[in-house]
Amino acid sequence: MRPRWFGVMAFVLLAACDTQAPPSTSPGPLLKQACGYFSWGLSVRAQCFRLTVDGRTLPVTRLYDGLRGHSREAVVVIAGGPGQGGQTSAESVAFWREWYQQSELEFDLILYDARGTAGASDFWRCKPYEQRALQIAAENLSVEDETAQLKMPLETCLQEYARRTVPEGSDSTAQYSTAKNVSDLVVLMRELGYTGYHLWGTSYGTRVALAAADTPAVKTLLLDSVYPFAKGRSDEWPRLLYESFDIHQRYYADTAGGDYSRQYQRFAEALRKRPLQFVLERWDGSGKVTFLLNPDRLASLHFSILYNEQLLNWYYEALSFSWPEEGASPLDLRSASVEVLSEAGISEPRNLRAAQKLFWVLEDFVTSAFDPAFSTLTFVSVECHDNETVPLVPVADAFSGSIALDIDWQRLEKLDACNSPLFASVEKIHDAPYSAKPSLVLAGELDPVTPAYWATELVEALDHAYAERVPGIGHAVLASDVCDWGDIQAFWATGALPESPLCDAPTNVD
Repeated sequence: MRPRWFGVMAFVLLAACDTQAPPSTSPGPLLKQACGYFSWGLSVRAQCFRLTVDGRTLPVTRLYDGLRGHSREAVVVIAGGPGQGGQTSAESVAFWREWYQQSELEFDLILYDARGTAGASDFWRCKPYEQRALQIAAENLSVEDETAQLKMPLETCLQEYARRTVPEGSDSTAQYSTAKNVSDLVVLMRELGYTGYHLWGTSYGTRVALAAADTPAVKTLLLDSVYPFAKGRSDEWPRLLYESFDIHQRYYADTAGGDYSRQYQRFAEALRKRPLQFVLERWDGSGKVTFLLNPDRLASLHFSILYNEQLLNWYYEALSFSWPEEGASPLDLRSASVEVLSEAGISEPRNLRAAQKLFWVLEDFVTSAFDPAFSTLTFVSVECHDNETVPLVPVADAFSGSIALDIDWQRLEKLDACNSPLFASVEKIHDAPYSAKPSLVLAGELDPVTPAYWATELVEALDHAYAERVPGIGHAVLASDVCDWGDIQAFWATGALPESPLCDAPTNVD
């Protein structure tokens, strides 16, 4: 799950498949294909497939123990977003192969790319939108102006997306919704033919898992950073943004011993007087981005940095950075080198380190914002079909006393892409019932976008569930490697809920 606003910023080992037959060899929409990877040997094997649904094909990869052979039950990994793809790419499968070997998983592991995401046949990148988004990153725009300038190219791209990817006679972009993702998952499970499935969802993937839980073959749910049916309406976003300041305030007081809001406001005011312009390297190797940091984009950085607790100390140190206020144009910082920073009048050692930390957290920020494996069009389509659009101003007014943010929520409400006629039909997922399947729910206490109290509320609505709040962790708890996989495997094997905590607080690394 990602923030719905803030425009642009809201936000190798290779392998090879073998030739063993899968458990189910009956003809159908799941067809085996070559993986195109180099061999790993016998310990971990891979098989690759293409699943055909509604005229589109989705890639599927199965990992299993080559010495043990196939298991009777399987774990299915459901990615977040909505819109996150690349789960079956060579790089991703290499990561999961390593994880599979280290975790000593007793079940086969199933990876797949959902419809509309990178890897699926209907994945499409709209160049006019993406090019304008990259241009905007270098301009000094408010979040409202940024959203307004992206509105037209986004709507044009969504219309073209529907024309390109929706079967003739079907209902527009309603082909991209949780209901459709669940339907695809059910077909995949049926075609693979295991006797039981354990659904492992992260972020938006937890919503798909919850919605598919009543499928008879589903045994358990592992829900990491949960996205319940009752959440996700447009008025969630002002509340989540203001609540993120409370998260920072608590964590900053515990780790840095200071007042986060005061430090944040000082930095924002300095940016208001003179923004900073950077040339940032995207960590995925896809090129450089010219990026202008102003107060509105600082708010986006403030929010998204909580996803990754390992960068928090860098971010807090970066907020101590100070720079010359004189000058009619933004301060141009082309690189994090000492020479370039010294030319810009930044020479004091502590201030140099703060400037470099700012570079590094911004590089992570833009790498995530322009992730080539993420589909903005699929994200918007699913979010707008799943969730109702309701007034923002009452919620924003209720929480705005915590900190002063110069955001015109009424204008953002009017600019919301979900107001498009393309999304006239809402799936009303908020009204969906929950399953009684055994559910293990994990939440990071620092998570700003699927906050820990969502997990607490969800467990109260489930009949057979265990929730754990993990201190010092942001979004996607299991990615932080602080949980006991032996206990999780015991849950998958028996369905019995844990009697003691599974996860430890992380050790902070500077």
